[in-house]
Amino acid sequence: MLQSKYVVDQYPLGIYHQDSMVGFIMYGIDPETSRMEMSRLMIDRKYQGRGYGKKATQLLIEKLTHTFANIELFTSAEPEM
Repeated sequence: MLQSKYVVDQYPLGIYHQDSMVGFIMYGIDPETSRMEMSRLMIDRKYQGRGYGKKATQLLIEKLTHTFANIELFTSAEPEM
């Protein structure tokens, strides 16, 4: 979340189940490539394996499609993190 305060065009969103924050997703325009990217998807360890990441990704895609119509959304993975 701190990164969103220092990097232009990064938008953080909390992922909630009822009143509990279970994760975090961030998207925006990569300043080096000018591509729309999902730059962060983090789910708290105790909530993993319950589909929150999948649902959050689906909702982000719906939000971006509604806002920008047809777009390409890029992401990457760092499994060791």
